[in-house]
Amino acid sequence: MRVALRLILLVALLSGVARAHAAVADWVRQLAAGDNSAKAEAIDNLGVSGDPVALPILQALQDGALHTTPDGTVLVIDERGNAADAMSGAAVSSVPEGAEKISINN
Repeated sequence: MRVALRLILLVALLSGVARAHAAVADWVRQLAAGDNSAKAEAIDNLGVSGDPVALPILQALQDGALHTTPDGTVLVIDERGNAADAMSGAAVSSVPEGAEKISINN
């Protein structure tokens, strides 16, 4: 019985983590596509999300290194031109043509 209860709790926890990570992905897309008030909301949500991927994304935004591609992918591009997917951290072999910096107005 205890094993079954632990398994149920584990599944529930993992399900919650997956939903939270999906919310973070939505907020990152909101940074790329939203107007300034939507971006501010996304920044607030990322800041309190607790998701470990959120802090590097917010730092990249602050550093001017967060970019979006024409297909909506969000990338972190460092000062050497190395690019990585903002959500997964996976390296991108080349920056797609038309990538634009995500900026915010204070």
